[in-house]
Amino acid sequence: MKILYRYILLTALSLLAVCCNSEEKNTVATQETNIENFLSNYLDEDEIRPLSSGVYRYIPRSGSGSRIIRGDVVCFYFAGYQFTSSRQEPAFYTNFDYLVEEMREDGINTIFWSTDPEVVTIGDNRLIKALETGLTGCNKGDSVRLFVTSDNAYGDHYVSNLPINTAVEYVINILTEEEESNLILP
Repeated sequence: MKILYRYILLTALSLLAVCCNSEEKNTVATQETNIENFLSNYLDEDEIRPLSSGVYRYIPRSGSGSRIIRGDVVCFYFAGYQFTSSRQEPAFYTNFDYLVEEMREDGINTIFWSTDPEVVTIGDNRLIKALETGLTGCNKGDSVRLFVTSDNAYGDHYVSNLPINTAVEYVINILTEEEESNLILP
């Protein structure tokens, strides 16, 4: 009898896992469709760069600096938002000083948020894969918008006020070589 109960329990768990996996795939597919529809409504097709499944890059302002490749140190300011067709949600994280100040005034606790530029080496796995993918191939000085499905962002992990399994939009300003040279890097 115990064997029968174990069999039933394992079968139920297997079905639940398949169901949840299917639901996640549907969520991601819906997010991709929503991102693609949003981008096609507001941008010309040649301005949008699908980089990989679920990661899209738009560069509203091109910089004139060197192209970013794996191994490069990159300094940037950014804000991460829950992706919606309009920006009504506050950023879930930012290091833009004016946004941190606005959020503070709105009562959001930003005491541990830095307004220093993010400094990373592309390929050192400090960033989520979507950010590394999105920054690679940009030029120093670019302004970038990345649109990312949840499976390429934070998935089922909570980050700040961002709901789990949520598509994300990043607004990124990559510093120029000249701006980087004025920083005191660790």
